[in-house]
Amino acid sequence: MPPKSSCKWMEKEYIEKLDILLSFTDLVMLDIKHIESESHKALTGHENENILAFAKHLEEKKIPLWIRHVVVEGYTDKKDDLIRLGEFIGKLKNLKGLDVLPYHTMGVNKYRELGIPYKLEGLDALPMSEAVKAKEYINSGVLLMNLKKMRESDLEGHFLKLLTTYHFDSIAPDQDYLNAMCNGNIYYLDEVWDAMPNEARPELTNTCLIHYNLFS
Repeated sequence: MPPKSSCKWMEKEYIEKLDILLSFTDLVMLDIKHIESESHKALTGHENENILAFAKHLEEKKIPLWIRHVVVEGYTDKKDDLIRLGEFIGKLKNLKGLDVLPYHTMGVNKYRELGIPYKLEGLDALPMSEAVKAKEYINSGVLLMNLKKMRESDLEGHFLKLLTTYHFDSIAPDQDYLNAMCNGNIYYLDEVWDAMPNEARPELTNTCLIHYNLFS
Protein backbone atom coordinates (compact mmCIF):
# COMPACT_ATOMS: atom_id res chain seq x y z
CA MET A 1 0.00 0.00 0.00
CA PRO A 2 1.31 3.50 -0.78
CA PRO A 3 2.50 5.41 2.30
CA LYS A 4 0.09 7.70 4.13
CA SER A 5 2.08 10.84 3.29
CA SER A 6 1.23 12.17 -0.18
CA CYS A 7 4.74 13.72 -0.29
CA LYS A 8 6.36 10.33 0.34
CA TRP A 9 4.53 8.85 -2.64
CA MET A 10 6.36 11.27 -4.95
CA GLU A 11 9.84 10.48 -3.59
CA LYS A 12 12.13 8.90 -6.16
CA GLU A 13 13.61 6.37 -3.72
CA TYR A 14 10.18 5.04 -2.79
CA ILE A 15 9.07 4.74 -6.42
CA GLU A 16 12.27 2.89 -7.32
CA LYS A 17 11.73 0.33 -4.55
CA LEU A 18 8.09 -0.06 -5.53
CA ASP A 19 8.98 -0.65 -9.17
CA ILE A 20 11.37 -3.45 -8.19
CA LEU A 21 8.48 -5.16 -6.41
CA LEU A 22 6.14 -4.55 -9.35
CA SER A 23 8.63 -6.20 -11.72
CA PHE A 24 7.72 -9.48 -10.00
CA THR A 25 3.98 -8.75 -9.88
CA ASP A 26 1.45 -10.37 -12.22
CA LEU A 27 -1.73 -8.79 -10.82
CA VAL A 28 -2.69 -6.20 -8.22
CA MET A 29 -6.04 -6.34 -6.42
CA LEU A 30 -6.75 -2.82 -5.23
CA ASP A 31 -9.52 -1.71 -2.89
CA ILE A 32 -10.98 1.72 -3.57
CA LYS A 33 -13.07 2.45 -0.51
CA HIS A 34 -14.47 5.73 -1.84
CA ILE A 35 -13.80 7.82 -4.96
CA GLU A 36 -14.40 11.14 -3.17
CA SER A 37 -11.40 12.14 -1.05
CA GLU A 38 -13.16 13.73 1.92
CA SER A 39 -15.65 10.88 2.17
CA HIS A 40 -12.75 8.44 1.98
CA LYS A 41 -11.10 10.26 4.87
CA ALA A 42 -14.31 10.19 6.93
CA LEU A 43 -14.55 6.45 6.41
CA THR A 44 -10.90 5.39 6.72
CA GLY A 45 -9.12 8.30 8.40
CA HIS A 46 -7.07 9.08 5.30
CA GLU A 47 -7.66 10.76 1.93
CA ASN A 48 -7.56 8.69 -1.25
CA GLU A 49 -4.97 10.55 -3.38
CA ASN A 50 -2.30 7.89 -2.79
CA ILE A 51 -4.69 5.09 -3.70
CA LEU A 52 -5.69 6.70 -6.99
CA ALA A 53 -2.08 7.67 -7.77
CA PHE A 54 -1.05 4.06 -7.18
CA ALA A 55 -3.72 2.86 -9.64
CA LYS A 56 -2.41 5.25 -12.29
CA HIS A 57 1.17 4.18 -11.60
CA LEU A 58 0.15 0.57 -12.18
CA GLU A 59 -1.33 1.63 -15.50
CA GLU A 60 1.95 3.28 -16.52
CA LYS A 61 3.81 0.10 -15.60
CA LYS A 62 1.24 -2.04 -17.43
CA ILE A 63 0.55 -4.15 -14.36
CA PRO A 64 -2.88 -5.83 -14.60
CA LEU A 65 -5.30 -4.36 -12.08
CA TRP A 66 -8.38 -5.80 -10.40
CA ILE A 67 -10.52 -3.24 -8.56
CA ARG A 68 -12.58 -4.12 -5.49
CA HIS A 69 -15.24 -1.85 -4.03
CA VAL A 70 -17.31 -2.60 -0.92
CA VAL A 71 -20.80 -1.13 -0.84
CA VAL A 72 -21.62 0.20 2.64
CA GLU A 73 -25.10 1.60 3.16
CA GLY A 74 -24.99 5.32 3.82
CA TYR A 75 -21.25 5.54 3.10
CA THR A 76 -20.31 4.18 -0.32
CA ASP A 77 -23.66 3.63 -2.03
CA LYS A 78 -24.44 7.07 -3.48
CA LYS A 79 -25.23 6.83 -7.19
CA ASP A 80 -23.15 9.86 -8.19
CA ASP A 81 -20.10 8.51 -6.38
CA LEU A 82 -20.50 5.09 -7.99
CA ILE A 83 -20.68 6.68 -11.44
CA ARG A 84 -17.58 8.76 -10.67
CA LEU A 85 -15.78 5.61 -9.62
CA GLY A 86 -16.72 4.09 -12.98
CA GLU A 87 -15.37 7.15 -14.78
CA PHE A 88 -12.04 6.77 -12.99
CA ILE A 89 -11.49 3.05 -13.45
CA GLY A 90 -12.79 3.14 -17.04
CA LYS A 91 -9.76 5.23 -18.01
CA LEU A 92 -7.31 2.65 -16.68
CA LYS A 93 -6.03 0.66 -19.64
CA ASN A 94 -4.71 -2.07 -17.34
CA LEU A 95 -8.09 -2.80 -15.73
CA LYS A 96 -8.85 -6.51 -15.89
CA GLY A 97 -11.71 -6.93 -13.45
CA LEU A 98 -14.10 -5.35 -11.00
CA ASP A 99 -15.55 -6.86 -7.85
CA VAL A 100 -18.38 -4.98 -6.13
CA LEU A 101 -19.02 -6.58 -2.76
CA PRO A 102 -21.72 -6.03 -0.14
CA TYR A 103 -20.66 -4.93 3.33
CA HIS A 104 -20.56 -7.78 5.87
CA THR A 105 -20.20 -7.84 9.65
CA MET A 106 -17.58 -10.59 10.00
CA GLY A 107 -15.02 -8.10 11.29
CA VAL A 108 -17.09 -6.92 14.26
CA ASN A 109 -16.02 -9.67 16.67
CA LYS A 110 -12.37 -9.40 15.61
CA TYR A 111 -12.30 -5.72 16.47
CA ARG A 112 -14.10 -6.36 19.76
CA GLU A 113 -11.60 -9.03 20.80
CA LEU A 114 -8.71 -6.71 19.95
CA GLY A 115 -10.28 -3.85 21.89
CA ILE A 116 -10.44 -1.64 18.81
CA PRO A 117 -13.51 0.60 18.31
CA TYR A 118 -15.50 -0.56 15.27
CA LYS A 119 -16.58 2.48 13.27
CA LEU A 120 -19.55 0.72 11.65
CA GLU A 121 -20.87 -0.87 14.86
CA GLY A 122 -24.60 -1.56 14.57
CA LEU A 123 -24.69 -1.36 10.78
CA ASP A 124 -26.43 -4.36 9.21
CA ALA A 125 -24.87 -6.46 6.47
CA LEU A 126 -25.91 -5.49 2.96
CA PRO A 127 -27.74 -7.92 0.65
CA MET A 128 -25.86 -9.02 -2.46
CA SER A 129 -28.66 -7.58 -4.59
CA GLU A 130 -27.61 -4.07 -3.52
CA ALA A 131 -24.03 -4.71 -4.62
CA VAL A 132 -25.31 -5.88 -8.01
CA LYS A 133 -27.24 -2.60 -8.40
CA ALA A 134 -24.17 -0.60 -7.40
CA LYS A 135 -22.05 -2.37 -10.01
CA GLU A 136 -24.53 -1.30 -12.68
CA TYR A 137 -23.97 2.34 -11.75
CA ILE A 138 -20.19 1.87 -11.77
CA ASN A 139 -20.36 0.29 -15.21
CA SER A 140 -22.50 3.16 -16.47
CA GLY A 141 -19.80 5.56 -15.32
CA VAL A 142 -17.25 3.70 -17.40
CA LEU A 143 -19.18 4.66 -20.54
CA LEU A 144 -20.28 8.11 -19.38
CA MET A 145 -20.30 10.91 -21.98
CA ASN A 146 -19.74 14.58 -21.24
CA LEU A 147 -23.19 15.75 -22.32
CA LYS A 148 -22.53 19.35 -21.27
CA LYS A 149 -19.51 19.56 -23.55
CA MET A 150 -21.46 17.90 -26.37
CA ARG A 151 -24.22 20.51 -26.09
CA GLU A 152 -21.76 23.41 -25.94
CA SER A 153 -20.05 22.24 -29.14
CA ASP A 154 -23.42 21.60 -30.83
CA LEU A 155 -22.33 18.08 -31.67
CA GLU A 156 -25.89 17.10 -32.59
CA GLY A 157 -26.26 19.99 -35.06
CA HIS A 158 -22.96 19.26 -36.79
CA PHE A 159 -23.77 15.56 -36.96
CA LEU A 160 -27.19 16.11 -38.55
CA LYS A 161 -25.71 18.55 -41.09
CA LEU A 162 -23.10 16.01 -42.17
CA LEU A 163 -25.60 13.19 -42.27
CA THR A 164 -28.10 15.08 -44.44
CA THR A 165 -25.54 16.82 -46.69
CA TYR A 166 -23.16 14.02 -47.59
CA HIS A 167 -24.10 10.49 -48.58
CA PHE A 168 -21.06 8.26 -48.53
CA ASP A 169 -21.30 4.57 -49.37
CA SER A 170 -20.76 3.23 -45.86
CA ILE A 171 -22.19 0.41 -43.76
CA ALA A 172 -22.56 2.61 -40.69
CA PRO A 173 -22.34 6.29 -41.74
CA ASP A 174 -23.56 7.52 -38.36
CA GLN A 175 -20.58 5.89 -36.63
CA ASP A 176 -18.17 7.13 -39.31
CA TYR A 177 -19.34 10.73 -38.92
CA LEU A 178 -19.12 10.57 -35.12
CA ASN A 179 -15.62 9.07 -35.28
CA ALA A 180 -14.49 11.87 -37.60
CA MET A 181 -16.11 14.63 -35.53
CA CYS A 182 -14.71 13.32 -32.26
CA ASN A 183 -11.23 12.62 -33.59
CA GLY A 184 -8.71 13.44 -30.88
CA ASN A 185 -11.34 13.33 -28.14
CA ILE A 186 -11.99 9.59 -28.06
CA TYR A 187 -10.70 7.42 -25.23
CA TYR A 188 -10.41 3.81 -26.34
CA LEU A 189 -11.31 1.31 -23.64
CA ASP A 190 -9.63 -1.98 -22.97
CA GLU A 191 -11.28 -4.82 -24.89
CA VAL A 192 -12.77 -6.24 -21.69
CA TRP A 193 -15.10 -3.20 -21.64
CA ASP A 194 -16.18 -3.60 -25.26
CA ALA A 195 -16.10 -7.29 -26.06
CA MET A 196 -17.59 -7.81 -29.52
CA PRO A 197 -17.89 -11.56 -30.15
CA ASN A 198 -17.65 -12.81 -33.73
CA GLU A 199 -16.23 -15.76 -35.59
CA ALA A 200 -13.02 -13.98 -36.56
CA ARG A 201 -11.98 -13.02 -33.04
CA PRO A 202 -10.78 -15.27 -30.23
CA GLU A 203 -13.01 -15.51 -27.19
CA LEU A 204 -12.22 -12.91 -24.54
CA THR A 205 -12.05 -13.84 -20.86
CA ASN A 206 -13.03 -11.73 -17.85
CA THR A 207 -15.22 -9.48 -19.98
CA CYS A 208 -17.03 -6.61 -18.25
CA LEU A 209 -19.34 -5.49 -21.07
CA ILE A 210 -20.35 -7.38 -24.22
CA HIS A 211 -21.17 -5.40 -27.36
CA TYR A 212 -23.54 -7.18 -29.73
CA ASN A 213 -24.22 -5.75 -33.19
CA LEU A 214 -25.99 -6.68 -36.42
CA PHE A 215 -22.78 -7.48 -38.25
CA SER A 216 -21.39 -10.21 -35.97
